[in-house]
Amino acid sequence: MAVSLSKTSILQSAGKNRAAVLDALRDGPATEIDCSGVIEADLSVLQLLAAARKFADREGKSIIVQEPVSVELGALAQRAGFSGGAEQAWNAFWQEGAAGQ
Repeated sequence: MAVSLSKTSILQSAGKNRAAVLDALRDGPATEIDCSGVIEADLSVLQLLAAARKFADREGKSIIVQEPVSVELGALAQRAGFSGGAEQAWNAFWQEGAAGQ
């Protein structure tokens, strides 16, 4: 199942994004998250994605973030302290998880 994050993925929309991702994770064995339309983001969206990844791992399900992620989300990952350029930062975050940093 595919789910698209809100264009404005900030704390105020965290509940909506969480519900959409959780529903998708519960509905099937594989979930794809589309972040390409995110034009504004804060750390809440990175927390959501990290939690979703842990939930999927725990439930034996797969979850991927469709490429490409938005420039804004990649830049946020870089500002949050992930090394490399925006795209490298995002890839490192998703592949290694927050605990791997």
